[in-house]
Amino acid sequence: MKYLYLIIFLGSIFYSCKKNENTTKHFSVSGKISEYKEGTVVLNKYRDKQLIPLDSAQIKNNKFSFKPIDFDNPELYYLIFDEGNAVIEFFTDTGQIIIQAEYKLQSKLIVEGSGNHAEFVSFLKNNMVFENKQLEIYKQKEIAEKNNDTLLIKIAENDLKSVSDEQLNYIRQYVIQNKNSFVAAYLASKNLADYLSLDDLIFITDNFNDTIKSSVYYSELIEKIETRKRVQIGKQAPDFNLPDTSGKLISLSSLQGKYLIIDFSASWHPEFHKRNSELKLLYKKYLHKEIEIFQVSFERNLYNEQEKIETEKTNWILVSDINGLNSELIRLYGIRTFPTYYFLDKNGIIIGSDIQINELAELLEEIFKI
Repeated sequence: MKYLYLIIFLGSIFYSCKKNENTTKHFSVSGKISEYKEGTVVLNKYRDKQLIPLDSAQIKNNKFSFKPIDFDNPELYYLIFDEGNAVIEFFTDTGQIIIQAEYKLQSKLIVEGSGNHAEFVSFLKNNMVFENKQLEIYKQKEIAEKNNDTLLIKIAENDLKSVSDEQLNYIRQYVIQNKNSFVAAYLASKNLADYLSLDDLIFITDNFNDTIKSSVYYSELIEKIETRKRVQIGKQAPDFNLPDTSGKLISLSSLQGKYLIIDFSASWHPEFHKRNSELKLLYKKYLHKEIEIFQVSFERNLYNEQEKIETEKTNWILVSDINGLNSELIRLYGIRTFPTYYFLDKNGIIIGSDIQINELAELLEEIFKI
């Protein structure tokens, strides 16, 4: 079961800011970090699932200052210092942005000069109601799991889903009501795109005004829509080929003629062994039903993966992508979590898209009536 989580580096942010109406497409950043006198701070932005360094400055007597930075549209930027052990995020605006932060208590952050950051933090404070509810339910679920109380575990899971649905609806309404907001575009891309239906995602995206449509977050939404269209139920699964453990290239299209489970996974993921065990049970149950499993493992070290395979002793087809999280397949199929399953008919048509193991089990039972 998947739940909604707001993607932020800092848990709570307290702010003071004033809207800067300057229309010049640049901003400058200076500030003070208490209890961190000397060092280097690096300004970054986020692109293609990684931080891109833009400039660096020296921290002297707790203070730092950057030269003006040109930018196209407001977005989240990141200040990284103490060799990557500390991160401050802030939403940009035109003009001078002043930051005050405490190194040992990074939850205390003051950002002046960015109206976008003020909006962002205001949203976070309202959203914290849902985060706190989820935290309390998780504590109850942990207690139930320790006591092996299956009834309370089920109740907690249902409560988590309920709160998650409330949170999703809150963010959705916020995005719809703020169609001229770069913050809303960020929230749509990072926190809605993976949870809404395709039709609803298209509606949310089309709702933004023309100014927002020039932002990086709008571009991300368009890309996610195109990915969802490419791998929706009824489409031919995009073909690819990868080497198996012997080095032989195996293509997805070569496996037509049987029902096919594609398992996108990674041996280093903490859920790998548990999900493999569940998959083995399904494989055994439907072994004589013209079904095959095509496991795609995203690895950084092929030798380590082969050791894991020997331990798992799987009998299905397994191929490896040693590009790991940089694999083009992740973008092609829009993979967000490991493991993720796709279920194809005998002609390679998708009949189960971006599903989890419980949804896969339900599909198999429906088709084979076992």
